[in-house]
Amino acid sequence: MTILIWAVRRWWRTSPRIGMPPWRGHLAIGAIALVGLSELLWIVFGVLLNVSIGRGESYESLVKWIAGLGMFAAPAGLLASLFGKGTLRRPACGLAIVMGILWVASCWYFTGTAHAQVRSQRQLWKSVEFAIVKFNDEAPKSWNLYHTEKKGVLLLHLWKRYLLIDMKEQEVYEIDPQTVKPEGANVEWSLADKPSEPLETPEWKTRDVGPMQRVAFRLGKDGHILELQIPLKPNGQPYY
Repeated sequence: MTILIWAVRRWWRTSPRIGMPPWRGHLAIGAIALVGLSELLWIVFGVLLNVSIGRGESYESLVKWIAGLGMFAAPAGLLASLFGKGTLRRPACGLAIVMGILWVASCWYFTGTAHAQVRSQRQLWKSVEFAIVKFNDEAPKSWNLYHTEKKGVLLLHLWKRYLLIDMKEQEVYEIDPQTVKPEGANVEWSLADKPSEPLETPEWKTRDVGPMQRVAFRLGKDGHILELQIPLKPNGQPYY
């Protein structure tokens, strides 16, 4: 910011301020303005990031918007300075490069910090009552089904495996058991540990059978059939 103020003050004392051709002088002014905007947004970005980390408040959408605008302003200022002319040209060019580097480093830090925060915020998954699980039309010897406040997403503990089941998207994910922490009758697990690719689950079928919602699918193209029966409310909507 000090260099920016110095460059503007030096330009203000120059006579004439805009040389020939005028359009190149105006480009230099636009370049220094874009660099100033990028620097101001970088300061706001840092303040919001510190507040978010310190107080645990989420400004993710605003921070991303500011970062996107700031990262656009820096290279735009650099491009304008390359075609500009006058005393503002070199300071704008140098500051634009510096701001570009700062933005890349800051966004890298923000991404890592945000991901670490999400990973540390494990959700409590509570046991689903009165559910029924069948594996190849037989009741498995060891299983449990868990849910959170988000309806339609269930976590199934089947023997030593954990499967995340998204009923709405009809997707199933294989979960690393080491990311699941038992907590009495419940478990703790973070959605940040969800794999990027779901398992292949052909023959997905969903229908209501009396007071239960029946969901069945095949694990893999030629795999086993997994069936879940989940309690429904009196109005026909699922509890979980």
